[in-house]
Amino acid sequence: MSRIAAELTELVLEALTAAGCAPESGSTEAVLPSKSAQHGDYQSNACFRMAKQVGTNPRALAEKLLAVMPSHEGVEKVEVAGPGFLNFHVSDAWVGQALSEQMNDERLGLARREGCVVVDYSSPNVAKRMHVAHLRSTVIGNALDRCLRFSGYQVVADNHIGDWGTQFGKLIVAWRNWVDEAAFEKDPIAELQRIYVLFAEEAEIRPGLDEEAREETAKLQAGDEENRALWKSFIEVSMTEFNRLYKRLGVHFDVTLGESFYNDKLQPMVDALLESGVAEHSEGAVIVSFDASDGKGLDDTPMLIRKKDGAALYATTDLATVRHRLDTWKPAHILYVTDTRQQLHFRQLFASCKRLGWSDANLVHVWFGLLSLPGGTMSTRKGNVINL
Repeated sequence: MSRIAAELTELVLEALTAAGCAPESGSTEAVLPSKSAQHGDYQSNACFRMAKQVGTNPRALAEKLLAVMPSHEGVEKVEVAGPGFLNFHVSDAWVGQALSEQMNDERLGLARREGCVVVDYSSPNVAKRMHVAHLRSTVIGNALDRCLRFSGYQVVADNHIGDWGTQFGKLIVAWRNWVDEAAFEKDPIAELQRIYVLFAEEAEIRPGLDEEAREETAKLQAGDEENRALWKSFIEVSMTEFNRLYKRLGVHFDVTLGESFYNDKLQPMVDALLESGVAEHSEGAVIVSFDASDGKGLDDTPMLIRKKDGAALYATTDLATVRHRLDTWKPAHILYVTDTRQQLHFRQLFASCKRLGWSDANLVHVWFGLLSLPGGTMSTRKGNVINL
């Protein structure tokens, strides 16, 4: 609320108290700028809600407040309008003085907020070029990051990169079959992206490739030295590419904790979910079931925590990520900046956290729409992306 609106709101609260009908909460609805100049500069509709509580009509209450309204140097006139609005006409000199003081304040008159906020944004996948659609999460997330820091919050900007999972099994198979090492030396990400697309094309006619990829993924996750070395090199060249773009955009992250960071926390998380009764076994898999009390539509769609083959999923990693953030930074808010396709996932995630009793932080999904080409949504696997 602006300083002017705040002072006018306080006037209304004082008048309500003087009239013997102070709100039980100790506060009242904010005075807002009028939508039309004929209704003054600012307008209060507090009488509409309060009239019901004191057993009168809004206009009668507004007249009563007008009679006891305290004087204020910046208010030239207060009027009752319509069914119970209070219209304020303020002094140009007072507004000018307030604006001058605000402009001369390094914080522009903004009250300093306290607490920690984690902002999860950008989060590209390793071994792929960032494309133009990545601008949305990166720029929206960074704008929130900057605004929250300016507000006084301790902000932890976390780039939760995709650096784990079956895509690396595919890349390892593709590397051993088709890599051009000279091309990799010249432009590492371009070569990784080329062989990744080639794997998808070859897998269409050679079904056995997918099984090979699963085997290589299992070896990677089990700690196979050769696969780990390849995986680390993929991450290294990817971060070099990402950081070059982030530098151009003026974007900085406090931490970059990818999915792999939480790998050793996944099985303990599954065990804790089962022990608490939040998760259950279902046809060989582990799921979290929901009911109507968890949110509209969630009762039809359980959240898969562990597949039949024992593999963990995004949901498992994201639960482990929430727990790590709560334990490490004790944030008041955690913001996730992703596109609209993730809405169901985050609704399930937040409902699961609530069931676990993790009420330490306010979890918020800041979502935005999709960016697509005439041929459909961009996909690195299909090779139809516009590189950033």
